[in-house]
Amino acid sequence: MLKAFRSKHVFEKGLPTLYTRNYKILHTQPSFFNKEVVVSQKGSWRKLSFGDAPSYGGTLLQGHLKIKDEALVHSSRCDYINTMICSALSFMASKYGVEKFLDDREFLFIGLGIGCSPTFFANLNHPSLSLDVIEIDPIVIDVAEKYFEFPRNKMRNVYAQDLAEYLKRDDKSSYDVVFLDIYTQYGLPTHLFGEDTLSHIANVVKSTGILIANVHCPEVERYVEICENFAKIFDNIRTVACEVDYTNNIMVCSNTLFDPQDVTEAAQRLDEEYKFDVGVKHVMFGLEL
Repeated sequence: MLKAFRSKHVFEKGLPTLYTRNYKILHTQPSFFNKEVVVSQKGSWRKLSFGDAPSYGGTLLQGHLKIKDEALVHSSRCDYINTMICSALSFMASKYGVEKFLDDREFLFIGLGIGCSPTFFANLNHPSLSLDVIEIDPIVIDVAEKYFEFPRNKMRNVYAQDLAEYLKRDDKSSYDVVFLDIYTQYGLPTHLFGEDTLSHIANVVKSTGILIANVHCPEVERYVEICENFAKIFDNIRTVACEVDYTNNIMVCSNTLFDPQDVTEAAQRLDEEYKFDVGVKHVMFGLEL
């Protein structure tokens, strides 16, 4: 049985203040991979951005959270992150049941940002849930740990490594859930969503596992091409609609058959059984049937 977790974070829902300029810069550091890594804060809101530090109109937001004194149970307020987390919880619960759905499971997070997805699962303190992270930029890893309370010590492995290099490793694991959530200062790195790269990512997904991908791609033709690439690799694909972040499309991919109705029923049972403040049942109403 999972224990209740009380978070110091409330992740912002929606994007009402993303481009406000009056933020105090807490940390800025040149990055080979992301040009400039910038941490800024206004009041209790803290942000991570990539790009040119002086001009917030020119930087690209990577993550944002509100640091609170009060505790809030299982809180992850960024809409698309909620959707990815709820997808993992619900699909695993539909396959393995709500009592054991995280027992002896292995999760991989490709792309770290401020680390809110791996942080959520780490703070469940499940004794047999193993978490690995791949993040190409070691500066991002350090910043997530120092400024956004990413619990690096609760990860099994944190690889500061290029994804392509990791996928060539002989000692790489295979995973029950793989989260693909990568965004650079230039936007979505669409080359990572090509057929060749996706096929290599699929090789680290267990035969009974799932890939959950955040595809933020406003260009319709490119989005269609990415969807077609997923369809060439995976037998079963469903999208889960984000309630607020309409430009984020969450894709759940698997090579085993799953019933969307079973997933939505599992989401309801999770809401009844646990005190997850991510709106599991509500979010999974957005699952494509």
